[in-house]
Amino acid sequence: MTIKKEKPADESKIDRTLLGKLPFPEGLWQRTISSGMKSIHPQHGESLTPAKAYQKRPLTDFNLKKQSNMQDASIIAKVHPTQHVLRLVEELRNHPDSVPVRLELISIIINLKKVFPLPFYKNLLIQSLIPLYLGQYDMETLACFARSYHLYLRKLEEYIKSSLEGLRSFQRGADDNNNADDSTAAHYSEEQQLLSAIEIIKTLLVDARKFKKLIRQSISFSFNTEELEKPDDQERGKEKAISFYLYPDSLLLEKTTTVLDLIKNIPLLHPLGLQISKKIQKNESWKGIAQLYERRIQMKMLHSYIRRVEAGDLFPEKKIFSTFRKVVSGYRKIKEILKKRGIEAKEYFFLLEFADVISAVYLYRDLLNLEDTEILKLLKEGQQALSMAMMDAPELTNKYRRLERALHSLYP
Repeated sequence: MTIKKEKPADESKIDRTLLGKLPFPEGLWQRTISSGMKSIHPQHGESLTPAKAYQKRPLTDFNLKKQSNMQDASIIAKVHPTQHVLRLVEELRNHPDSVPVRLELISIIINLKKVFPLPFYKNLLIQSLIPLYLGQYDMETLACFARSYHLYLRKLEEYIKSSLEGLRSFQRGADDNNNADDSTAAHYSEEQQLLSAIEIIKTLLVDARKFKKLIRQSISFSFNTEELEKPDDQERGKEKAISFYLYPDSLLLEKTTTVLDLIKNIPLLHPLGLQISKKIQKNESWKGIAQLYERRIQMKMLHSYIRRVEAGDLFPEKKIFSTFRKVVSGYRKIKEILKKRGIEAKEYFFLLEFADVISAVYLYRDLLNLEDTEILKLLKEGQQALSMAMMDAPELTNKYRRLERALHSLYP
């Protein structure tokens, strides 16, 4: 895959400190989550043991405030140290993998009618992620995360808008006193950073609201990723070729893909989605659907990076091309499998997805920094995919014509 000569690295328009507050699975966010999970679950598959450091002294209000940490949720519990809350913290200290206890504690704290500093809401959000990282997906765990995520985004938006108002007030005072100097340019730059961050948060809030609605519509079951370590009773003993659609008789696979369809919409959950898609690839007959969902999550990651860059966060710019390459490479492999063994009627949706990926390539060609010859090659691949699909789905003609127009715009 050829790319144009790289442009000199440009610094992000958004300050690094401000970027660190945006909930994306990278930097400080990922380090905090990883270190928190390490204290709870040192190695995947090992039984969890209570932290010895916390067994030495009885839990008191004073110790709770002093020891506040991620493992026993005391980092959020210290704001409401009632006897019941202290008992829940004690239980988590002894059994940090207890999802019901953690959910109960989060629910108590989140229902408090108090206002806290922004870091508190970040810690609350990370606590709500722990049950998902432990592999438990059901109405309670997903709704708890959705509520914490939406709350954090609203508080972050309020925080940034307050900072913006303070900055503008300062600027007005400087203008009234005729004290405009070199700092005016710096203040203008800071204002643009805050406005860019607000734009990013607005898009995340839209996704968060959709996420809450989708949970109510699609989650009516309990699912734990440990189930993927065992063969599905309904699949055991059945030899099936790699396929790219759901088997009607596979309840486990249906639950897994329902969860993946949900979490692919939230950037903070993308690492979890990729972990699950890797797990289901262990089942030979599920490899196709696993690869497909991996590509779908990566495509969502690509769209997330692009939206952030367009809003002024240039940090993910270097990730755009590498993620795009993974997406296209993965779809190409799947297309080759289908081409060799013949495509089944239920699999035509894949060709449509591949064509949509190619359309996105054309739309964002400047950000991807591709040579025209490479774009032309990709557009032709998209056309071929649609040609295969149109044999059984003539309604795709309009999409085919759009790709044709894109081709003509590059090479009239």
